Amino acid sequence: MRKRRNRPGCLFAVLMAVLTAAATGVQIFGGVIDSGQQEGSVSGKAEVKSVGTLRFSDSALKTDPVTGQMYPNQLPDSYSAAEEVNGTAVFCVTYQNGPDTEKHIGFCMDMSLSNPSGSEIDVPGAAVSEQIYQYQRNAMASKAMELGFCGQRSIWENGRGRGTYEAQLDYIQSPEGKTAYMATHIVLSKIHSGDIGRGQEFIRWEPAAALMAAVEREEDWSAEGISLQPELPSVYYENGRQRTEELHLQADSRNGISLVLDGGLEAVKDGQKYTGTVTVKGGESFYLTAPVSRETEWLSPEIRGMLSDKRVLGISFKSSENRDDVQDISFCIWEEGSPVRLKIPFGIKGRLELTKEGSDGRDLKDVVFTAVHKETGERAELKTGEDGGASVDGLTCGIWEITEQSGAPGYLKPVEVYEVEITEKGCHLSVVNEKMNPALAVAKKAGRTTGADKLENGRYQGSKIPGYYPAGADVAFEITATNTGNVTAFEVWLREEPSGELKQYLEENSGVFSVHNHSGKLQEGQTLSSGQGNPVTVKAVTQEGVLLDQLRPGDSVSIDYRVKLLKDASCLEALNNVVRIQGQYDQNPNQPAEWKPVPEDGDDWDQDKIYVVTPKLCVAKLAGRTQGARLEAGRYEGEKIPGWYKSGENVSFQITATNCGNVPVYQVKLNDQLQKELEELAVPGKSHWMTGGSFQTVNQKDGGVEGSQEILAAETLLPGKSVTLQYVICLKEDAGYLELLENTVHVTAVYDAGQETEQGEGVPETLLTVPEDEDDTDSDRLRIRTPRLKAAKHADRTTGVVMQSGRYTGTRIQGTYRAGEAVQYTITVTNSGNAAAHGVRVRDEMDEALKGWVSGAEFSGEQKNLKSSEGRMIHVTFEKNGTVELDCLESGDSVDLIYTAYLKETVDNSSDLENQVSVSAEEVIPDEDDVDRDWISLLDSAKKTVPGGQRGSAAAKGAVRTGDNNNWNLLTGLLLAAGGGTILLLRIRAEKSRQKRQ
Repeated sequence: MRKRRNRPGCLFAVLMAVLTAAATGVQIFGGVIDSGQQEGSVSGKAEVKSVGTLRFSDSALKTDPVTGQMYPNQLPDSYSAAEEVNGTAVFCVTYQNGPDTEKHIGFCMDMSLSNPSGSEIDVPGAAVSEQIYQYQRNAMASKAMELGFCGQRSIWENGRGRGTYEAQLDYIQSPEGKTAYMATHIVLSKIHSGDIGRGQEFIRWEPAAALMAAVEREEDWSAEGISLQPELPSVYYENGRQRTEELHLQADSRNGISLVLDGGLEAVKDGQKYTGTVTVKGGESFYLTAPVSRETEWLSPEIRGMLSDKRVLGISFKSSENRDDVQDISFCIWEEGSPVRLKIPFGIKGRLELTKEGSDGRDLKDVVFTAVHKETGERAELKTGEDGGASVDGLTCGIWEITEQSGAPGYLKPVEVYEVEITEKGCHLSVVNEKMNPALAVAKKAGRTTGADKLENGRYQGSKIPGYYPAGADVAFEITATNTGNVTAFEVWLREEPSGELKQYLEENSGVFSVHNHSGKLQEGQTLSSGQGNPVTVKAVTQEGVLLDQLRPGDSVSIDYRVKLLKDASCLEALNNVVRIQGQYDQNPNQPAEWKPVPEDGDDWDQDKIYVVTPKLCVAKLAGRTQGARLEAGRYEGEKIPGWYKSGENVSFQITATNCGNVPVYQVKLNDQLQKELEELAVPGKSHWMTGGSFQTVNQKDGGVEGSQEILAAETLLPGKSVTLQYVICLKEDAGYLELLENTVHVTAVYDAGQETEQGEGVPETLLTVPEDEDDTDSDRLRIRTPRLKAAKHADRTTGVVMQSGRYTGTRIQGTYRAGEAVQYTITVTNSGNAAAHGVRVRDEMDEALKGWVSGAEFSGEQKNLKSSEGRMIHVTFEKNGTVELDCLESGDSVDLIYTAYLKETVDNSSDLENQVSVSAEEVIPDEDDVDRDWISLLDSAKKTVPGGQRGSAAAKGAVRTGDNNNWNLLTGLLLAAGGGTILLLRIRAEKSRQKRQ
């Protein structure tokens, strides 16, 4: 609100101005003194932006004879009707009536009174001098002016009746009988320490005291001015309309404005929308909205408050005799408020920015978009640049629909319409085009295949378990083609590729394509219904494949491929059938089309297998100590190395029967067959079967006839399953030497040859015997651990024989010895058995005739270890009576011993003198090879020769004799050094002549 400053001046000047104005019509405080009014009349008139107008007649003024100042004359008792101006013009005038007395009268023109009246109160005083006092600088005075009757609201009570002090108050009686108390002068006098008449009595008067108290505690009193803040509000976009920021009306709560809204404007106050006209009170806030289509600013007409602006003017003066006596001449003047106008810059614009990229992050250029304002229809076009961006300015705020008009090659063109909301701050739209991902998947499954029934993303989930088909059966493969990509595939080929193994079991040209679950052959031009209900046209059908016109993203279609097995088909392995899918797509979303093949991956082919009913049994047998073999696929692989067993031991054979076919078998029987030689070594009646987890003994009659070697191993045996039993035989205690003994087992069973082969328990009714082959028989061999010893003896002069396999062969020619000579016997002990011999005892025995001519005999050497022919060290123990014990002699090894007999000095001629050697050991079964003999002849004449190249008699110097131990060790050492082996020398001192044995 525009405020006006009071113009200072003295009372004299004011009064002079009033008197002068009567004649000249000049303005007083914005008013005009009009001399055309009748005498004694007072009227007020307020004009726009004026203080008011006072009109006095010349007779109403007179001059002070002392000072020469002009002042209003005493007013008559009656007044002419006051003129109401704007309903709020109030004049409260205090004036001087004569040089010694002040008169006070109040005029109120907002009561619509036809005959206003006033009363006069004498105020003591004398000649005065004036001084202008501005009440605007005193807040309390301004409050009093407003809160008194002069103001817009009175805090006085109405209709109090006449009391003692009633004449002492200014009041106006309305025609309706209401009394309005003119309290302004009383309050102002009290504030400025003045007194009027019996002023102290006024203050003591209850209504006056109540007025003062009310003035002091009143807070909300100002009714001055109106203004809207901010003066130039900003505009922005919200909820589909243009709206201003919050506007606040600064005015007294009793004041307000009325806004007339046009052109689609709305006001929102306290959440309530208003159209047409809205009233806003002082202290309230609101905002305006306009349609987005409004493009021009809105300038409202001048808006005035419901209450006029008020100016409080006060004039105070002092008497010349008493400077401290201050009295007031007060003017309470209302003027019309300054108008406000709203200037709102509607028509805000926004900016649309757009970026275009592929799902792979690549910026896409030259893509055209159109933008259409959803409300106004305004249109704009954008085209992306090298960076994939585009923008346009000056768009009307609101909802816009963005449509992509041209796509980017290799990327899907979106069909949806993007809605964006453009505000004064702009809007950014990021559009991502999904990169074309052409992909096809094919899934294949034979009718009896199980384990993979769920189809996800064009592929079967789970492990396929092939079904069984008898020879001559029809086999139907379901083929499902699925578009797993995001772009339509065209020219979709499905091609069958049966494996070479399957082809050889199929009837020639039996393969046909048909509608799924129908036997009719597919025809060119036939229409199929896809999984999504879309039509798919068959463009071509060949022996190997089917051509489909198109397949939309996420859609699928199924067909069947049917073949017929040969009537004599028989195959153990699963037979494979492969299908492949191919197609092409248009990589350009615009024109012209750019065809590309759908890339190949692991999903564009699939396979399934079938089984032709083929029964097969395998049996595997292994003795407990056999090594070198492992069980694989029902048979032992690798070389079986037979184990060793002793006489009297039990031999356990583990026998495993396996269903190596592809159908269940029933009544599985095992028959164990012993080799004749093994059967002879087995204890009769002791052989038996063992079965179960702990291989419990099974009575033979459980498998058939008592004593039979056949047993029922299993009622049912599924493909790939096996059953294991043991067959035990007991070797006799005197089981002789046999290198390899064989035991054979045979397995038999039946199977179902029906059209349907089910895997499960139970025995079907139609049964055939499982065909025999080499895998339903197996055998294993064993060895009985038997060391075998051979002894060979040879005198040093014996000729005509040679050593062979541990024994001498040929015709022995006896050697001749003379009295006193030594006879050396070489004894060879050989283990020709299949196991080591432990505790081998070698004993040399002479016949009685020879003993008579021998003075002594002994084994040469006392070493504890001898080296065998195989280089092994053998521990030797020498005993009395011509016996030697060897700790161990391995199979195939041998050792030589030297036994020396010394002939007496005198011998008779004799021949055929026998010397025998025998060998024995633990676990060795005695036989004829355990003993060997040799013979010598004697001459009675002594000859000084020594066997082995020694010359001279047996008593020659240096000869080693029985009982002479001094040089024995030396001799043994020499022999060892010369021969590289261990030799025992037998020294025989001849005491009689050799006699030829007759």
